[in-house]
Amino acid sequence: MIKINHTEIKGVYEFNYSCYEDNRGSFLNYFRSNEDCFKNTWGDRKISQINISFNKTKGSIRGMHYQDIPHEEAKIISCLDGEIWDVVLDLRPKSVTYGKWLSFNLSLTRKNAVMIPEGCAHGFQTLKDNSRIIYFHSGSYAPDYENGVRWNDENLNILWPLKVTEISAKDSNLPLFKKT
Repeated sequence: MIKINHTEIKGVYEFNYSCYEDNRGSFLNYFRSNEDCFKNTWGDRKISQINISFNKTKGSIRGMHYQDIPHEEAKIISCLDGEIWDVVLDLRPKSVTYGKWLSFNLSLTRKNAVMIPEGCAHGFQTLKDNSRIIYFHSGSYAPDYENGVRWNDENLNILWPLKVTEISAKDSNLPLFKKT
């Protein structure tokens, strides 16, 4: 059973999973394309790639990433180990929430995930050492269309919860957000 939480940003959903447990351990169904909850959120998108990100140090930031048109992609993000503070930024100029961001605490203990639609940027900060994140993508990676927004852009005022311990040079030099 999955509970779907709608958010103020259209197309962004938090999934809260129920877990089956017995004396062997537990079983959590992460995705079934034929179930109504996924049909109503993920729709008929394909899953084109699945990626896992391992992050050694608490306070590390990755993001804010997205792919430009015509290679936009939707994502489902979940934390398999540790805990992250996950951020979604609406970059769709015609959206009523354009330029706004939301955050979610994701962890296996919370049994949750976030779905991010096309046209939104994504990033996260690790809240625990040795955090492992899984991403389901609707599109294939297109390096020439890779883009992002700087994580610490004052115009966005994203309130990262921890002091930054690690960030790539590439993410530190992403462009600032510009309203169109």
